[in-house]
Amino acid sequence: MSKFYTSVIQYGNRILFRGVDEGYHAQAKIPFAPKLFVKKKSNSSYLSVFGDTLEPIEFVDINDAKEFIKKYSDVENFEIFGNKNFAYQYITENYSGEVQFDISNIRIYSIDIETSSEYGFPRANNPVESVLLITIQNSGTKELITFGCGDFVTNKDNHIYSKCKDEYDLLSKFLSFWQKEYPDILTGWNIDTFDVPYLVRRMERVLGVEMTRRLSPWNVINDKSFERAGKEILALDILGVAILDYIDLYKKFTYSAQESYKLDYIAKVELGKQKLENPYDTFREFYTNDWQKFVEYNVVDTELVDQLEDKMRLIELIITMAYDAKCNYADVFSAVRTWDCLIYNHLWNKNVVVHQRDESRRGRQIIGAFVKEPIPGKYDWVVSFDATSLYPSIIMQYNMSPEMMIPNHSVDTTIEGMVNHVFDISDKTIDPDFTMAANGYFYKRDRQGMFPEIVQKLFDDRQRYKKLMIAAQKQYEETKDKKYQKEIAKYNNFQMARKIQLNSLFGAWGNEYFRFYDDRIAEGITMTGQLVIRSVAKKLNTYLNKICNTEDVEYAFYCDTDSAYITLGNLVNSYYKDKTKEEIVGILDKICGDKIEGIINSAIDDLGDYINVYQNKLRFKQIGRAHV
Repeated sequence: MSKFYTSVIQYGNRILFRGVDEGYHAQAKIPFAPKLFVKKKSNSSYLSVFGDTLEPIEFVDINDAKEFIKKYSDVENFEIFGNKNFAYQYITENYSGEVQFDISNIRIYSIDIETSSEYGFPRANNPVESVLLITIQNSGTKELITFGCGDFVTNKDNHIYSKCKDEYDLLSKFLSFWQKEYPDILTGWNIDTFDVPYLVRRMERVLGVEMTRRLSPWNVINDKSFERAGKEILALDILGVAILDYIDLYKKFTYSAQESYKLDYIAKVELGKQKLENPYDTFREFYTNDWQKFVEYNVVDTELVDQLEDKMRLIELIITMAYDAKCNYADVFSAVRTWDCLIYNHLWNKNVVVHQRDESRRGRQIIGAFVKEPIPGKYDWVVSFDATSLYPSIIMQYNMSPEMMIPNHSVDTTIEGMVNHVFDISDKTIDPDFTMAANGYFYKRDRQGMFPEIVQKLFDDRQRYKKLMIAAQKQYEETKDKKYQKEIAKYNNFQMARKIQLNSLFGAWGNEYFRFYDDRIAEGITMTGQLVIRSVAKKLNTYLNKICNTEDVEYAFYCDTDSAYITLGNLVNSYYKDKTKEEIVGILDKICGDKIEGIINSAIDDLGDYINVYQNKLRFKQIGRAHV
């Protein structure tokens, strides 16, 4: 059995803890004595990111630490080091190494509510419509329970219908059920901006504020409203319960744009299923004339979200990423917060202490990725090549990390000059053992920086989990033992978590609210990406012009951030026009694998030698087969 947290929140002078210990759920208000650090001249086992010797200061409690921060906040040249988010300090102190979690012991509920529509469309900020139905499904047990006031007969073994006398009775019974086993995670479709805020505000009106607060295991519900398209959107935080709206998960982690994000459409795309239709002209006629089908309509909506999770495992992915970073579940929506926790824990294991965010630094517009606009026309026998994790690879290759940057030294550069090697790096650098990013900032090469080190670890972890996933797939094919299906899903989530973390680092680095925000590094990544893709295009054009006996033909006719598209029509017409389409595809795929990938990667190696990189990490590979 395992011991893990499900929610850790700093509230006042206590840590509000919810978690699982040997299969049993527990919660407690825990006193906590945090640590912060200041500079010290004598020897110490603690260092800052930039090598300063630090002395720990241990506090009696959270309030004591807050007073210290307040007291010295305006003292000039007095730096305070350490994580001021004491909930994360608590997690780090109490969960060293990997957090061994058991998802079967995490209470995940999906919810859907239905309201009347006597006065039009229900609005959370003016909850005048009655709550007619609430259905909840337990993701682990698959049990369904519906609270409603009309007569209903269920035909599902896993479904309980609780008939209520009126809305007051319905909301009271729902609250009693909720309090018996508080969920750790609540999901559903659009629940963050409708179901949850409407239910809370309606309960406040019907049951009163004090009773409604019992929705939180800590009796605390906070406003987290936000603005969208000039309108204020009501959203609420039920302290101790992570609200993970499945529509947000779907949009953020599936990387596929859909023409509609209505549940009915997404369920059809992903599951081949649809919501039940309203057979009447109005919603009011539906719940007035056919209560039986109205309840079924509500139940199906709840089940569809649960079935989406069974297939896509996006909540399981969120959970995996949260424990990997040692943060709370909802923190994973923020790349800044996730990476802050990843770095904090990585450095803490080395006795390296983070500094505070420089609040004086403000974000600026940086030069972005390179997109080559293609000349309109027909391109035959097109092949594409993609860089493997371009931005993370650049971070490792150029050793990009704040403590590795050479302070107060940069040079003016142009991408064009560097592509054509007319810019002499050796004349510009202050040390031959430095490497330079394309925006003219230099980095040390004497040791690996902390960010490249973390990126390398995530790369290695991802490869390890992919191998374990493949091994589990082989075991399942041989034995058909369902335990291997669970292992396949687990390892796939682990490798996907690392992939998402790697791809989100650049976004965090370019965000002014990130502790390690640095526009020089962020721009160095994008400009170096431009340099890479344009160097590759130039090398491809030179090679293919030579092979095809042509001059100044743009064979690399389109480039986009980390991809190069080339046309091999001249090559086919010169050497293979008498072959069948199938034969040409095979020949071109072999040429791409045996020769062109090598040409591309030699361009990367030449660039590495030119700029004196820390290590060669960039590689391109063919994506898909050649096509007309």
